Amino acid sequence: MKGLNVLRWIVLGALLCLLGEAFAQQATVECRIADEIRLNRENEIKLYRVEHGKMVEKAGGKYTGDGYFAFCFVPEYEGFYVVGEEQNYCYPVWVKAGDKVTVWIDRKGGHLYGKKNSKENRVLYEWQELSREVSDMSTRRFMARQGTYEDFFRKLGELEKVTDRFKSEIRTGNTVFDELMKKSVDYEMDYYALNYLLTP
Repeated sequence: MKGLNVLRWIVLGALLCLLGEAFAQQATVECRIADEIRLNRENEIKLYRVEHGKMVEKAGGKYTGDGYFAFCFVPEYEGFYVVGEEQNYCYPVWVKAGDKVTVWIDRKGGHLYGKKNSKENRVLYEWQELSREVSDMSTRRFMARQGTYEDFFRKLGELEKVTDRFKSEIRTGNTVFDELMKKSVDYEMDYYALNYLLTP
């Protein structure tokens, strides 16, 4: 009888360890959406993984009237994911096992909020804020103030002046992220210029 009780405790302990490990592997991406925006007709928000530079839908659903939605999942890889919807409101997040990312989406774009975000996401959203005006002029023309070709390239030049300093200060302790983030900054700068030139 005593042996059975000991066995029960061993089994229970093993199950608790497995559950604890499963929860530790899980990541959460939370979104809060401002009342004044609708992401799309269906009121849907999606989580995308990134494969060969393309967004591939991982999960999605309708968000409730309180403008809150959360994805809880075990990340297939550590790296960039995208949250939002495919066209006008989509924002990058860096996710690894155990992370909790919180994003606020309003008419001005995506913003990080809360105190539990990782160093990687804090750096990522520092860049989002730094490049927001140029990004809006290039990719979200409907949101940007109307401006001329000269206005855009003046702003792009101003942003270019601070990118080297920004990249030199990326030190999260995650060498994979740090290197990818530096490359991402360079790619985005090229993308903003090319996208603006190709916009009618």
